[in-house]
Amino acid sequence: MDPNERKKLLQLYKDVRLTDVRDGLDTVLLHSVGSMAPHIRPLYRTR
Repeated sequence: MDPNERKKLLQLYKDVRLTDVRDGLDTVLLHSVGSMAPHIRPLYRTR
């Protein structure tokens, strides 16, 4: 991605929460866009 494109994109999303973006993607049936691979796990858990 071009640095100018990145800057514009970050500016568009500066006041939006990640959860709002994910909910919007779910609404337009893009459930897997931006999701991490299921085999990626945390290195450490406190439980």
